[in-house]
Amino acid sequence: MANRQTSDRTDDGLEHLAAALLAARRLGIVWTQAISEFIGDDYTDNATIASLSTIRAEGPLRLRDLSSRVGLPGPTLSRVVDRLVANGDVTREAGPIGGDGRAVLMAITPVGVERERNIDRAILHDAPATSVMVEEAVAHLAELVERTATTFDRSRVPHGDDSLAGVFARLGITVGDALRSISPRGDIAEALALLAFVEDADRRPSIIAKRVGLSSGGTTKVLDRLESAGQIERRFGTSDDRRGVDLHLTSEGRHQLRSMGVKAEPHLAAMLSSFCAVLDRTA
Repeated sequence: MANRQTSDRTDDGLEHLAAALLAARRLGIVWTQAISEFIGDDYTDNATIASLSTIRAEGPLRLRDLSSRVGLPGPTLSRVVDRLVANGDVTREAGPIGGDGRAVLMAITPVGVERERNIDRAILHDAPATSVMVEEAVAHLAELVERTATTFDRSRVPHGDDSLAGVFARLGITVGDALRSISPRGDIAEALALLAFVEDADRRPSIIAKRVGLSSGGTTKVLDRLESAGQIERRFGTSDDRRGVDLHLTSEGRHQLRSMGVKAEPHLAAMLSSFCAVLDRTA
């Protein structure tokens, strides 16, 4: 009986986790599309937005300081900064006289300041609709944090000079780190596809594609990998129209989901903090 109760709590926790992470995926898709439409594809990735926001709020900064603040490796950010410099958003300057003359500091330009404001406006274009999803995700994560007795200090939610663009990008980075960490192979799409089975162990490929936000071809590749790993199986001719393909979560898939739930615990407080920061600016 005790084991059944523990299993029920685990499955309930997975429902909260799946709801929060799939909501984050939907938010990312909606806001990325808005940024692409209003600003351009150069500004749709989290690393670029977070770098622009951080340099504006805390710059001039050295690359290693930017890496520490954003939480991404230096080589990745070096390529990002190259693009920001080429677009006129950021300049590279020599270190101050009397200091480390070899240091190269990155500083925001007026073009970069206006660019970040425009990214904020693009995100806010869909804020009324998406704030509901953020609220739901916060509720699910808060429940998980309480269950696991994880420490969450509400006062640590970012404030001050952080723009909506900045907190949106940090949310994406935080959730991405969590998904890579809990996935058996470090694959974000695979983790999200498995989480889409939490509510129902039987799914159609079209439902997975919609929940995860992948193309038909991308979904097929992810499902192929999950099937090869023995986590799902395809069943043909079992749907109402007798022609479609149904996906069924296997016992190995359930085991992986429970393992992902345990692995997610160290990331819960950081994810909740990031969601709350977005909620503060969109509610």
